[in-house]
Amino acid sequence: MYILPVLGAQSAKVHSRKPISTIGTQRFAVYWVSRKTLLFPHFAQALQWISRKPPILIRRTKGSSTLAVRIIVTAVRVMLPPLKAALIQQQPDEPASKSILLSLPRQPSFVTHSLENMSLNLNSFLSGFLDYIDKTNLGNAAKAGLLEDLNMSPYQFSIVLTLFFIPFLLVEIFSNFLFKRIGAHIFIPSLMVAWGVVETFQGFVTSYHGLIICRLFMGLAEGPLAPAIILYLSEFYKRHELQKRIAMLFSATSLAGAFSGLLAYAIVHLDGKGGKPSWSWIFFLEGIFTVIFGVASFFWLPKDIASAAFMTEEEKSAYSSVIQEDMAVEEVDDRFQFSTVWSALTAPHVVLLASSAFFAGYILFGIAYFLPTVVGSLGYSPAKTQLYGVPPFTCAFVSSITAAYFSDKYRCRVLIAIGSSLITLAGFIVMYHSINVHVRYGSIFAQTIGMSIASPCVYTLIPNNVYPHYRRAAAIAFGLINSGCGGILAMWMYHDAPYFYKTTKLNISCTIVLIVHLFLLLGYLHYKNLQKGKERGLHDNTPDDNTEEKLRLGDRHRDFIYTL
Repeated sequence: MYILPVLGAQSAKVHSRKPISTIGTQRFAVYWVSRKTLLFPHFAQALQWISRKPPILIRRTKGSSTLAVRIIVTAVRVMLPPLKAALIQQQPDEPASKSILLSLPRQPSFVTHSLENMSLNLNSFLSGFLDYIDKTNLGNAAKAGLLEDLNMSPYQFSIVLTLFFIPFLLVEIFSNFLFKRIGAHIFIPSLMVAWGVVETFQGFVTSYHGLIICRLFMGLAEGPLAPAIILYLSEFYKRHELQKRIAMLFSATSLAGAFSGLLAYAIVHLDGKGGKPSWSWIFFLEGIFTVIFGVASFFWLPKDIASAAFMTEEEKSAYSSVIQEDMAVEEVDDRFQFSTVWSALTAPHVVLLASSAFFAGYILFGIAYFLPTVVGSLGYSPAKTQLYGVPPFTCAFVSSITAAYFSDKYRCRVLIAIGSSLITLAGFIVMYHSINVHVRYGSIFAQTIGMSIASPCVYTLIPNNVYPHYRRAAAIAFGLINSGCGGILAMWMYHDAPYFYKTTKLNISCTIVLIVHLFLLLGYLHYKNLQKGKERGLHDNTPDDNTEEKLRLGDRHRDFIYTL
């Protein structure tokens, strides 16, 4: 099977099929590609560079996990630097107006300092942290004896995990439309208290059917949280300050994965206390803490910038102006209309992002729920399984925050997502080819780190590129619904221990499709930015003062530049 990594080629003329190099036991064929016909002219520089180092077409003749990693690293080295250079040099001309993103000045330093220390940073991080722990601790409970005590089979366990996503997805469809009416200061804390109560009572279940009922209510309470927090943060931060905050939300899941393993390791020793098994104490302690934090959030979470107690009136006024300039689209009079929602759901870039979220969600949920299962398949005891699940999540936490910093600094989302997805792909390939315990454990790090970087990039691109409010709310919900559907698929995998060949093959396929989607998204958004640049040029780069037209078109307006 041949793979042709050519960017922007509308047609490729093959001049030679003669194999010219051999690495190890693998034979490579090099194809020279004509650069005469291009779909996107701005890729010309990239193709000119590649023509001096021609793309490699790979055909595998013998399995080698080490070589697979070398191939992926070579692909990153060859393809990404010229593409990034082409994109940087071919950015649309910067307009004179401050309403255009690329020419915006920095906000006053006192505003930045206030925002860096404000309470919603802490609240979003801890909300994601607790949400992830409470959502995925069923895997830790299963390792602590839940299945044996409730007489459940692995098949029934998959049903329990799957049923959680039914109300979880259904409530996401309309929850973001209630967000603006109820207010974040009430909506988010209420969700936390609700699922904390359900989580606590989950520790009292004594049957398979009782566990199903608890998980249904858990899905109902937790479903609206992630869309609400992403929408909430997008209203407080500029577009190129947003990924650090969304990464905090998703990296909280990595830290929660590490903490959950440590906590489960400690709670195992509470087995029999109060007449309850150790898995019950996992639910009790984590649920009670969630309720306490949810109640406290009622007192410090602001509804919007105007009601933020941690900012002075001067700071509120200055930052509101900066946010509005960054959006380039007025949102104050945005009204809910079904046509607005439909236009968001059918936009090509939203469809590509939602599809990407499906594959990212499948991989991420699979790692999140079944990492203890994969680690346990390496032959470790239940206690060590909980403990050895900590390092991959800890490394993923640090990597996610670091990548988000550079993503915001250099305004580069898609390329980082592609690169990190290649790391994940390398991890899956290594796991598929190796049976060595240490190598397989090492591959878990690559899988976890890569996807913990890619996921925030994908989820940040949605609020970055969809405006105004209700259009953005619909797109965020659509993306996370697709992500949840990927999670449902993940719940039915990882049952082919100890080597997980079937699961890993699907993981490899989904990662490749994700990378293809990201390349298509990159090309489409850059093409649209070029078109908008030409349209602005026809108007002498003068910003449009027609507020009604801006509100109608939203991110489709010529003054709105898509984030890559």
